[in-house]
Amino acid sequence: MRAKSKDEAKLNHFAKALLLGVLFFLPFLISNILTADYFERKNAVSLEEEVEFFEKALNVEELTQLYGKNIDSDKVKVLPKNKVVILGYHQIREIESIDGPKTRLFITSPKIFEKEMKLLKDKGYTSISLVEYINHLKNEKENPIPEKSVVITFDDGYVTQYTEAFPILKKYGMKATLFLYMDCIDKYPACLSSLQIKEMLDSGITVANHTLRHTFLPEQRESIIKKEILDNQNLLEKTFGKENVEKVLAYPYGGQNEKIKFLVQNLGYSGAVGITRGTGKDAYNIFNLDRYLMGDKIELFEELFKD
Repeated sequence: MRAKSKDEAKLNHFAKALLLGVLFFLPFLISNILTADYFERKNAVSLEEEVEFFEKALNVEELTQLYGKNIDSDKVKVLPKNKVVILGYHQIREIESIDGPKTRLFITSPKIFEKEMKLLKDKGYTSISLVEYINHLKNEKENPIPEKSVVITFDDGYVTQYTEAFPILKKYGMKATLFLYMDCIDKYPACLSSLQIKEMLDSGITVANHTLRHTFLPEQRESIIKKEILDNQNLLEKTFGKENVEKVLAYPYGGQNEKIKFLVQNLGYSGAVGITRGTGKDAYNIFNLDRYLMGDKIELFEELFKD
């Protein structure tokens, strides 16, 4: 029997070491990948991720206002009285014990959401699309809107926007814009399906761009930013029809800067929004329109729409 050469012996030792390594790490791979969380939301943004990048996008003053226990009424009142309020929602579901104080900024219970929609209805508000509002800002005479107008938006494409929010919107005759990233749609139970979205479109809901992978744009090269926006726009229009897709953008996590706003404008978009509560400084900047992040408390909503 031929003796093994030194090279063959080394190769055998390497193969054994590789096999042992795979066998050792395999359980960890399975536990970290093949979990319920993986199947539910691999590409659906977690609330922890929302908070992490959201904090990168905002300054200390804005964060203090968001995380503070009391609503700063003076901050709200600096906005012009005739300004149309843009509301921004994420998950519509019950608060759970594991939801921390920061992640609750992105959760609105169905009970509170219905109370807010009923309040709008009772006060005589008409919901308009974001594009309608932007066109009005550009030329008020040619693009009039109802005296009491409001813009309602949802980010990310969580399935609860269909199961919980949609019936309430229909009940009170409100329309809304869904800012979707298509790397989520049709893939995971936590995300909307295209069939659900199409049903919503039939009731006056529109969809708009939230980038392809919900990318924090300030950390990306210009070529990546363009690709994220344009690829998502193409998928939206292919899936839902160009007539149902508003040419507006919601910056993921609210992350933007002057360079990004200029790029979005050059790509042919009508305007864009972040997720700040609105301090008045960008009230009429159509590429960073104020939008109020609605969470698990109703105080801000009541402040915005009080008589």
